[in-house]
Amino acid sequence: MKVAVAQLACRQNQPLENYRRAADWMSRAASNRVDLIVFPELFNTGCTADAISSGGIEKNGAELAELCDLSAKLKIAVIIGLAEQVRSAENSAAADPAAETDIFNSCFFITPDSGVIQSYRKTH
Repeated sequence: MKVAVAQLACRQNQPLENYRRAADWMSRAASNRVDLIVFPELFNTGCTADAISSGGIEKNGAELAELCDLSAKLKIAVIIGLAEQVRSAENSAAADPAAETDIFNSCFFITPDSGVIQSYRKTH
């Protein structure tokens, strides 16, 4: 198995640019026959509180779906840390659609054949 570590500084408060950069590095890695590429935590937003609160993604959202599609197209697995927005109701028994959202420092494992096969929300 060939693994690439993409130790890149993300652009604070520029999630679209960070997704573009991730896609570029995924393509570069795939062209070098890499099986798995690993990105830093909070790659979509950066690590500042303002950036994290304004740029979180939803687990079933378009951004993650696009990364899954690219993973399948390039036949490369991806581990990437993203700021994830979760409705507070998901963390409780009541499903109130008007509930506020929580932001998690989450890690997603994406495979070419199955999309997101595992995710982890950092709790410390």
